[in-house]
Amino acid sequence: TEKIVEKVVPAEVPFFQYLINHLRKSAHVIEYGVLGIEVFMIFVVGGKKPFPKSIFKNFQRIWNMITLPLFIAVTDESIQILSGRGPAIRDVLFDMSGALGGIFICTIVYFFFRRIRR
Repeated sequence: TEKIVEKVVPAEVPFFQYLINHLRKSAHVIEYGVLGIEVFMIFVVGGKKPFPKSIFKNFQRIWNMITLPLFIAVTDESIQILSGRGPAIRDVLFDMSGALGGIFICTIVYFFFRRIRR
């Protein structure tokens, strides 16, 4: 993507490099937000038992919803070693913030619609 962008925007312009860097980070947060939504759908909506009223009664399901995106984010950063870039914990935190945001939004929507149905 850098070669394509450099054809349109010269690399010497620092503002555009700053903008491109933030767009990449934002894309990762959105991408992992979608992953968080998918993980929620798998572990809650796709589960055999409905999500309990008390969120603490089903600790295993919550643990899985958090650790799966974390594992994927750490794996994604580890792969960067092979391409010559260094992995960064900050990137894992950005990724996890997106995943947790997606899970959080789905949880609110799920409990809202569950309350309306009753």
